[in-house]
Amino acid sequence: IGRNDDDIKSGKSPLMNSVSAGIEKTKALVEAGADINYKTKKAETAAICALDSGGGNVTEERRTYAYYLIAEKKAKVNESYYISNPNRKFYPVDRLRDWTIELGSEEYKMKMAIVKEFANQGVSYWDTKISDDTLEHIKEIHPNNWEEYMKKY
Repeated sequence: IGRNDDDIKSGKSPLMNSVSAGIEKTKALVEAGADINYKTKKAETAAICALDSGGGNVTEERRTYAYYLIAEKKAKVNESYYISNPNRKFYPVDRLRDWTIELGSEEYKMKMAIVKEFANQGVSYWDTKISDDTLEHIKEIHPNNWEEYMKKY
């Protein structure tokens, strides 16, 4: 599934490339034995790729990948990764914290199942700091009740 020189240099796996290429391809790779916890040189995994795609505006399709890999297949989400500087660590929970989803929706239920798996792996979603950009986005989409929304999202 997709391949270019950057993928080869970074160690990106076919499973990582399958994120956004169709959930059936992702499922086929996992069922065929793809290592869902395989890490690139920067310690990125397929679950991180799914969480990171689109930031707060992550699509329903991408949420499906994250749900499948994390909530259903129990991919590890309790370890750090980096983008360009190995000394600047990022955590998968920070990416999930960026997801601003309508409360009570099916997507919200999927997100909460992912939050539960983070907790099962010792990561507290609710104690994770909300980024300034995400906070501003929440205030824009919920100007009258943003503080209440923040307690539940």
